[in-house]
Amino acid sequence: MDFNNLLGLFKKNEIEKDTESLEISFLDIRNYNFLSNFKKLKKLKINGEGVLSKKDYDYFNSLGISVLEFNKPVFDIKVFFPCSYLYDSKKYYFIYKDMLVIIPFLNKRESSKVNLCIEDEKDLVKLSSYINIKNIKLLNVFYLNTKVRVSFFKDSVSLFINSKDILEVKKLVDYFVSIGKKIDKLDIEMEEVNDIVSNLEVINSIKFNSCYYYSSYKDNVYSFKLEKNNVMVIVRDTNPLIIKEIYDYLIIKKFNISKYEVRLYDSDKYDNDYSSLLYISKNTDLVIKYDIVSQCNLDEFLRYQETIRWYRSLITDYSLSPLEKLVYGYDIVKTFKYNESLNDKYLARIPHKIIETNNIVCVGFSYL
Repeated sequence: MDFNNLLGLFKKNEIEKDTESLEISFLDIRNYNFLSNFKKLKKLKINGEGVLSKKDYDYFNSLGISVLEFNKPVFDIKVFFPCSYLYDSKKYYFIYKDMLVIIPFLNKRESSKVNLCIEDEKDLVKLSSYINIKNIKLLNVFYLNTKVRVSFFKDSVSLFINSKDILEVKKLVDYFVSIGKKIDKLDIEMEEVNDIVSNLEVINSIKFNSCYYYSSYKDNVYSFKLEKNNVMVIVRDTNPLIIKEIYDYLIIKKFNISKYEVRLYDSDKYDNDYSSLLYISKNTDLVIKYDIVSQCNLDEFLRYQETIRWYRSLITDYSLSPLEKLVYGYDIVKTFKYNESLNDKYLARIPHKIIETNNIVCVGFSYL
């Protein structure tokens, strides 16, 4: 019996009226207007290979079909974007308007990884029903401007969350706790340092073993590693007022600061006055990192800063051409004679120690 005769038989026996699920081949949908006769059709499965256009998908959606599934890969998935979607090791799940489109992969992918992208909140429930948490080890979620990465272990999870809303973070953490998962590690990223600092108490109320909480704003980075009421702070910012404000807030909120690391990576570190941080160094383990490898305490940095200013004044206080400045700078560096420290190799390689001890080797010259 050919396909047209089969449709005629359906119509004669009024099968079309109550049919909710239908499975057909790509050959059968060359003229798919017949589908409009299936008034209650909710699920359509298409077998075989072929290519459909956006117009085709719009037609299926207009019929009220809620699930469109293919048994073979479809090579025109770009027509769905932007959209909410999910993919695991076997299939794509796209939300196209009001319709869920399921497409298998051409080749199997990593079996324990799931990626979920949510463009509209109402799509979350529909897609999440296809996630089996028991069978995955890594879940990546992209929701509007929020990114979440969940690493699953036997009895715990590790969470990375990029979010502006700390209460949304708490909801997510509470969810995993409610299903019996311990929060082994919690990484939270926010855009504004003020958002981070003002929400530290909320974060500290969340159940976790350790938390790395940070903000990346322009070229500055602020991070807080929390363990109960202890906090280790890293501030990459050359503004002494910001450095003080963060510290003072933590003290007011009765956090025990186990380490306060200040990263002065920008060139204005030699111009700013950091003597206002002396009270921090007296009460806390204050570490100054002034390049990727060099670190010291505040007293050492202030002496180093003053020396650099003096050397710089030898060049900037005179009306020198660019070439003359370069030559003069070279002559200053030449005053340091190659000399390896017998007691501590560190002394000849780190700028502030080179200036203090006059020990310098090749690496030290490159840092100067």
